[in-house]
Amino acid sequence: MEFESAVEYRLYLPKEWAEDSDRREKTEVPEEVEFQTKPAIALDQIRAAVAANLDRGVVLADAAYGINTEFRDGLTELELAYVVGVQSSMTVWEPGKQPLPAKPRGRMGKTSAAVTAVYRPPACLGEAVSDESAHHRLPGNHLA
Repeated sequence: MEFESAVEYRLYLPKEWAEDSDRREKTEVPEEVEFQTKPAIALDQIRAAVAANLDRGVVLADAAYGINTEFRDGLTELELAYVVGVQSSMTVWEPGKQPLPAKPRGRMGKTSAAVTAVYRPPACLGEAVSDESAHHRLPGNHLA
């Protein structure tokens, strides 16, 4: 039984490899394969799934993806619900409100609290999401 998927495997090519022509040649990495971050690859795969009209669910991701503003903004543009981990040092506030002053950090400048960001598209909440932008803004944010 053959299965054709709308979401295909992608080669993650570390930046050091992408810039090393000798290594690329020895390992036969095609020229069209360029460096791309893991969140960018994942977002391209998610876009392909949406374009193929696959059933939508909730996107789950760890903090390596959740801290990436472009990844979260891309999910929001696709109107996908998501739950992502974020680093406790990330500043988050509701659209239209000013951020709270930064909390004092613990020893060696690190905080220890684990944080999860949850987003549901406006259609799910019955409310509009502001169009304001901020570097670490989670539109329609709900923190747990």
